[in-house]
Amino acid sequence: MRKVGFLFILIIVFASLAIPVLADDPEGDVVIWGDNYTLASGERIKGNLLVYGGNVDLQDESQVDGDVTVFGGNLSILGEVAGGVTVWGGNVDIGATATIRGQVVSIGGQVHREEGADVRGDEIEGFPFRPPVVPKPPIPPRISRVTVDRPWGSDVLHQVGNAFRSAFGILLMVVLGVLVVVFLPRHTETVAETMVKVPVESFVSGIVAMVVGAVALVVLSIVSGLLVITICLAPVGLLLLLPFLVAGVALLLGWIAAGLLLGVKVLRALTHKEPNHVAAVAVGILFLSLLSFLPCVGWVIVLLVATWGLGAVVYSLFGTRAYDEPAPRIPVGKGKGYDPRMDKV
Repeated sequence: MRKVGFLFILIIVFASLAIPVLADDPEGDVVIWGDNYTLASGERIKGNLLVYGGNVDLQDESQVDGDVTVFGGNLSILGEVAGGVTVWGGNVDIGATATIRGQVVSIGGQVHREEGADVRGDEIEGFPFRPPVVPKPPIPPRISRVTVDRPWGSDVLHQVGNAFRSAFGILLMVVLGVLVVVFLPRHTETVAETMVKVPVESFVSGIVAMVVGAVALVVLSIVSGLLVITICLAPVGLLLLLPFLVAGVALLLGWIAAGLLLGVKVLRALTHKEPNHVAAVAVGILFLSLLSFLPCVGWVIVLLVATWGLGAVVYSLFGTRAYDEPAPRIPVGKGKGYDPRMDKV
């Protein structure tokens, strides 16, 4: 299995190196591997442009804020380059509308310049006495989009889409909370009451459940994967995934109980009346969802509330046992089949 996985990783790496790759670093540099590149009219690169094994075409009214370097290809310039131009093993064609603020160097090629071109640095062909420093080839970059100016409208649409997705997620949680309160009112109320009456025990139980549950789920996922691979034991492996469902239900029930608790507090403060639990859970989950979007502290609120609610679920056995209800005990020295009526015989 290790050999197969290693070969699969090698295939992906070599395949990614065999196709054209676009990359940008935090400063806005663009790197092209093994393909031709065209910077269309009106587009702008906020950094350097570096091309390996391909021709480059900078069209009219395009702009590069840094240097342009090409290895093993020709360069045609009609736009503006704020820095210098260096081409290794290729020619440089400078159109009449081109503007180059630095020097133009062609190592092993020629420089062709039309009248009207604005070149403010030196023009060097062949192999000069003091050639420019060859930049180090970067590590094969990650695949991403070229950094170019995007229209203002696309950013607005992207933000609107994110807002709709967030609103849909909040609405879904509110609907789930209402359904749970309607169909399991006693269990939800018991979990919420446990959170209030024994907060320390609930929080400690939540921490223990988080740690133990995380370890157990990792082990079960590994065992389940091994059993599914055997085909014959695949049903057993799938059954081992049921604890994932139980853990999800426990987290959801704890979150809804926390929403119910918060909603009751908020509505009591606003109306000074005993609120309806359906309305309370909707308001509480909405408040919790909005708090989770707070910068820097939102994730902390989510983690604390989830741990607290999960601990109350575990402590109350999914809302089936009240916080002050003692657990059933079997008299010492009397086994499972003990019948108290036999004491009278």
